[in-house]
Amino acid sequence: MPQIIKNLADQEYRLAPGVGSTDLKNFYHSPGKFNYERRNHSTTPILVNGSAAHFKVLEPDKFDEVYICITGSPRKDSKQFKQIEQDNPGKIILKEPDWVPMEKMRESVLENKDAFNLLNAGDPEVSVFWDHKGHPCKGRIDWLRPLPGQGHCHVELKTTAKDVWPISDFERQADQSFWDFQAGWYQEGLHQNGIIVTATIFIWVQNKPPYNCTVVEMEQTWVQSGRNQANQTMDQLIHWKAQPEENRWNQHPKGIHYADKPKWSVREYAY
Repeated sequence: MPQIIKNLADQEYRLAPGVGSTDLKNFYHSPGKFNYERRNHSTTPILVNGSAAHFKVLEPDKFDEVYICITGSPRKDSKQFKQIEQDNPGKIILKEPDWVPMEKMRESVLENKDAFNLLNAGDPEVSVFWDHKGHPCKGRIDWLRPLPGQGHCHVELKTTAKDVWPISDFERQADQSFWDFQAGWYQEGLHQNGIIVTATIFIWVQNKPPYNCTVVEMEQTWVQSGRNQANQTMDQLIHWKAQPEENRWNQHPKGIHYADKPKWSVREYAY
């Protein structure tokens, strides 16, 4: 049954049943990758830092409930670090080299007038649940903002080591990282819950100096294309799951495959 839940803890969302956009993206690349990732959950430093940055920017009032920031960068096997763990049970410890950039990213977002205006109304980390042909699906939207009159604006926060300009860099990154696919999947879930998205906007902030922040609106035809592709991939996933396990395809197609220079390449042919 379609459902929208606000203020759902991140861990509760992750444990909830349902196919998310990352699951679909993995399956799109190969069922083998989908299978592996579903069975081997890991929390890498990149994921920890990315989640912490989202808390710092989108839910700063909840940041201290989950994380503890410490000075310096003590080794995890040091007496100092173990004492901090003992004094802060259940909290994620962030060393100074990790939490200082988050402070800078938050400052950069708040100093960007357009980003600030987007985040001054609405709800952070909105969990969306729905069914696709009887199979549970889910999405977690960074920020959902009602628009005057009609419709909603879906805002996604993306952190990157790269600078955030020119706009062609965003277009390439969005295409390669399946951001249209993700946005379309979320839009599908919201639509199933009776919410129409009329604007999809990305706040793209650099996670190292000079911490530049750029706000980019993704054209809705592009989002719809990602939505169509996500739904098609979900259909393929359902079909794959219906096969006897011994008949499921798990890897990339065999054989030698032909590759041509991509049209978007910025380098000319050399002769």
